[in-house]
Amino acid sequence: MKEFKNVLAKAIAIILIFAIALPLLGMQTTAAQSSNVKTYPFINATPNPVQVGTETLLHLGITRPLLFATQGWEGLTVTVTKPDGNIQTLGPFKTDSTGGTGTVLVPDQVGTYYLQTNFPAQWFNYTGSDGRGGQVSVSVYAEAGQFKKNHYNTGQAFHSQVNTGQDQ
Repeated sequence: MKEFKNVLAKAIAIILIFAIALPLLGMQTTAAQSSNVKTYPFINATPNPVQVGTETLLHLGITRPLLFATQGWEGLTVTVTKPDGNIQTLGPFKTDSTGGTGTVLVPDQVGTYYLQTNFPAQWFNYTGSDGRGGQVSVSVYAEAGQFKKNHYNTGQAFHSQVNTGQDQ
């Protein structure tokens, strides 16, 4: 009798295992999709133009936001080409979840600075492509009144050339 109960218990256990496992065999499996998404680095400076020794705020980042507030794109740098041709690198920076971050640049010489954002490829449920953003130029003057004298009195309008478009 004891042996019959053991055999019956084993038979019921095997039937239950099959009852659970068989429906799983009919389920379709899905594969996670991965995709490459084109991302564009951007940069802008304000105020622009600026006086030597005066802070200008740089807003830089990637045009693609992330899903969670704790996430951010990492490793962004800014290449600064000074009027004398010397090159300085700012960063690396980590963005917030919107894809943007900021830093301050204090120009130390008169002339035009060229700023460019650099972005290393990264993966966040999709692959953000690496690339370089367009350049923005920052005009730097020796005196605060020099901008008005050079641009407003001659009727020339100053505009910052910002390009968030194609990789170069």
